[in-house]
Amino acid sequence: MNLEAAPERDTRPKNGILLALPFVMVGAVVFAADQATKQTVATLIDRGDAVSVTSFFRITHVTNTGSAFGLLQGQSGFLMLASVIGVLAVIFYYRANGRESLLLRVALGLVMGGALGNFADRLFRGAVVDFIDVQIWSGFHWPSFNIADSSLLIGLAMLAFYVMRQREPRLRGAIEQSSMPVTDGDGKP
Repeated sequence: MNLEAAPERDTRPKNGILLALPFVMVGAVVFAADQATKQTVATLIDRGDAVSVTSFFRITHVTNTGSAFGLLQGQSGFLMLASVIGVLAVIFYYRANGRESLLLRVALGLVMGGALGNFADRLFRGAVVDFIDVQIWSGFHWPSFNIADSSLLIGLAMLAFYVMRQREPRLRGAIEQSSMPVTDGDGKP
């Protein structure tokens, strides 16, 4: 009877289509939900009008020709180019590292769906439709945002978590390696 430990099996999907499914599906769902909610808001609520949902949450139809928090207003050309570069970077990163983790594939899908959602608005509407309006405290509203913005933020946070988690074992190993006493060939200091 062999008592040696069995080698660990690689349980990651081998088929590229199955492997890509979380990345593609998450990106597609985010894109579709983002575009559907923006179209609904643009159709049912006049620009500048708001519908109160709760005392601190409203649906407010605003458009934004800039980036997050109203930065880079009127820079649609630059922001569209940045979006294309961002989407290409996500694809490149996915192709290089996508087999590593389901968390990574989902994070990149969130980023891809969000980037494409806001890119589509800039391309076809000339501005991004924002509508989620949250009042933090009396008289102060968080800048309006949309599903694409939320997806980008969550996806980037997950990506940062993934990268930090991947670096931790390497850092721990480097620290342990550097704290080991120097020995001669016989293991004696």
